Amino acid sequence: FLLLQVGLSAFANVYTERVLKDWRQEELALQNALLYAYGAGLNALALFPTAAAQGRLSDPFGGWNAYTFALVFATATTGLLTSVVLKHLSTMAKVLASGTI
Repeated sequence: FLLLQVGLSAFANVYTERVLKDWRQEELALQNALLYAYGAGLNALALFPTAAAQGRLSDPFGGWNAYTFALVFATATTGLLTSVVLKHLSTMAKVLASGTI
């Protein structure tokens, strides 16, 4: 299971870097919007069956508090900053920067 997680993480990093660098003519904000929309769509497809089975479709943010929203905001900010690093540097620079935190 661990090897699968490592492999998927490595693939995602390389794919994201390729998307950011191959679409050089597009603005970084548009690239981020497309990547986040793709991720949100996949997460919605994965979570929809569970939410439907539990009857939580009418209140998708039920049970969230201020800490949860702060965590979502912090994670999104980290993703946006990571895209800037990947756009101008490389995946290895991101890995090294992640290791120093």
